[in-house]
Amino acid sequence: MQRNLIPIFSFYLFFLTILHSSRRTSPPQEYTNNYEVISIVLDSNKITIQANYIGTDLYYIDSGNPNLLQLKAEIFLQADNELRVLIKDSQNIRWEIPEKDPYPHDKETQYIYGGNTVLYQVEIESKPFSFTIIRPATKEVLFSTQYFNLICSDRYFEFSNSLPTENIFGIGERVFKLKLQIPGMYTIWNRDLPGKMDDAESGASNTYGLYPLYLMREKSGHFHMVYLRNSNGMDVFLNNTIIRDKKGIFYELKTITYKITGGVIDLKFFLGGDQKSPEEVTKMFHRYLGGYSLQPFWSFGFHQCRYGYHNLSDLNKTLANYYYYGMPLDAIWIDID
Repeated sequence: MQRNLIPIFSFYLFFLTILHSSRRTSPPQEYTNNYEVISIVLDSNKITIQANYIGTDLYYIDSGNPNLLQLKAEIFLQADNELRVLIKDSQNIRWEIPEKDPYPHDKETQYIYGGNTVLYQVEIESKPFSFTIIRPATKEVLFSTQYFNLICSDRYFEFSNSLPTENIFGIGERVFKLKLQIPGMYTIWNRDLPGKMDDAESGASNTYGLYPLYLMREKSGHFHMVYLRNSNGMDVFLNNTIIRDKKGIFYELKTITYKITGGVIDLKFFLGGDQKSPEEVTKMFHRYLGGYSLQPFWSFGFHQCRYGYHNLSDLNKTLANYYYYGMPLDAIWIDID
């Protein structure tokens, strides 16, 4: 099997040439990835990839869910310790989180990729299309979609990547163990449902927050954070997965799989340096969000909120009783009723 690694300028990036007549060795579990790279365009701080669907099925599962026939993948090299991978339909506009306040988004930067201070390198495989992110200093693979499903359809996206260790934290708003359980199923679906929020087996009953974000401690002790910028409902699975590489060698990997109801694949990576602390990448993420919001002074006062006010008279009676009994009250909230 032909495999050419081509250095690109000072990028420390490597791209695999298209695999010709040879076929990859199938891993133990069947996987679906019918996308092939047809072009790669390089810039000083961005890589643009066009990948076409080469499968025979025009739909995924049913005729109301057509496969995306052309993908545009953009890898933005944003800083020595930050990058973004955006994969979307190149033929049609799909829902994306707006690139403006108050939504988290990247600010304009004049960064030029290169130099000895860059913490990552990227590998692209052409057939089938996959990408890998490596920390050169430790040779650890931080994120790789190779050997896994890549399903991109109108109403369903699925992709997976390998994890360097089992030390993964985050994924949604939940009440469970700090360190996520492997294997485990974690649902992100916003709704007002108090009570038990997670057991890692039946998915989560999370409430208001949507945080497709995980923190990872690598074998070397470095930390990195991966944020999926997608607001659709999703299931996230952590598993122990057996793969077989091109040499026929079997490996067991820790993996994370995203199954998303729509939108785009938009991944933001934050890589920590020699501090080897979770605080380092957490601060990077908060800077990306735009910093902290200062709460208004009145919000620190005494509040009352309840469900069950039938009319304005009930509310006024409650308010009058607060004044009558001399009880402090800075804000009173009316629920959905």
